[in-house]
Amino acid sequence: GLSTHAPEQAARAAAAGADYIGVGPIFDTATKEHRRAVGTEYIRQADEVCELPGYAIGHVDSDTIDEVLAAGATRIAVCTGIIARPDPAATARLLCEKLTRQRSQELLR
Repeated sequence: GLSTHAPEQAARAAAAGADYIGVGPIFDTATKEHRRAVGTEYIRQADEVCELPGYAIGHVDSDTIDEVLAAGATRIAVCTGIIARPDPAATARLLCEKLTRQRSQELLR
């Protein structure tokens, strides 16, 4: 996989033979301090120019997941959004449940 931060990078990743792309960072995050947030609109943009599976990354957590999913994400990559929570297991379950619902809705479309 390749990390992407702009539509042109997503298109180049597909042409280069990547099997998936990282889409983000969606929001500012301490784990991607060297990158500015690209915002949720990039989720849709990447999907429009690249048929590869895209993983929304960058401060995706239980507070931001609804916005990320509303932008069309069907895959996420999460680090601090789980391990920094008081109950990481419960947070992981919540994120999985919301993601599963989103993916089920996508399949029905």
